[in-house]
Amino acid sequence: MAHPGLEDSSSEIVEFLKKWDFGPATEMAAHTRLAELGATFQDTAIWWLRDQEDVWTQWVAPEVARKVLDALSKETPELAEATGVEMFSLGTET
Repeated sequence: MAHPGLEDSSSEIVEFLKKWDFGPATEMAAHTRLAELGATFQDTAIWWLRDQEDVWTQWVAPEVARKVLDALSKETPELAEATGVEMFSLGTET
């Protein structure tokens, strides 16, 4: 169930959310990396994207996956900067 009109105005986000599955096992793996290894949120996100490519690439459009994979192959950890895509943007102007 979504806000009326969301499907029309943000169909890509709605489609992503329908596919998204970040269950307890995934959350615990990320939490362990953060807590026990002292990793940053950014390092943990990059680790997860690299480690779980077969999972998250099913959630996003192929062109988005290509941009993220390209950024992951670079030395820089700045994914948003490298891809030109704001990872959590809802398309709202500020």
